[in-house]
Amino acid sequence: KKCFEAGVGGEVTSEIGGTLSPVFFTPVEVTGEVITLCDGIYQSKYPSKMFNSGPTAVLKVNDIYIVVTSKPAFMLDYQLYLRVGLDVTAAKAVQVKSAGSYRAYYSPLAFKCIDFASPGSSDSRLPKLPFTKPRRPLWPFDLDIVDPWY
Repeated sequence: KKCFEAGVGGEVTSEIGGTLSPVFFTPVEVTGEVITLCDGIYQSKYPSKMFNSGPTAVLKVNDIYIVVTSKPAFMLDYQLYLRVGLDVTAAKAVQVKSAGSYRAYYSPLAFKCIDFASPGSSDSRLPKLPFTKPRRPLWPFDLDIVDPWY
């Protein structure tokens, strides 16, 4: 909202992130220049459908371009980046919030894909999640299970 109030070229200080899972995340305060504003509607290649990330802005913080959406964005391909005028092939690095399905579209463009686990409800490191009543035995919580798949 603040990006739209400031307009393209305006400077904004705002907290971003941390809205979907406040249990796991806290917003981060950034100050940057508004580069792009759009409605956030884009056509994805996979799956081939329209998505709406809500009012969307690109905020330039130092040398980093941050796509700020008002709704969760579906990031299996790079169509949202194209929609906001960012060329992923010209970037030194691109961060994609996706569990792994992003590889189909990003691998051909990337020198290297690096997966990392970040905290949150989709963390692949299951023991880090705050389960309150897991059924036991349950791998990977109980590492002494002889065959965790049965």
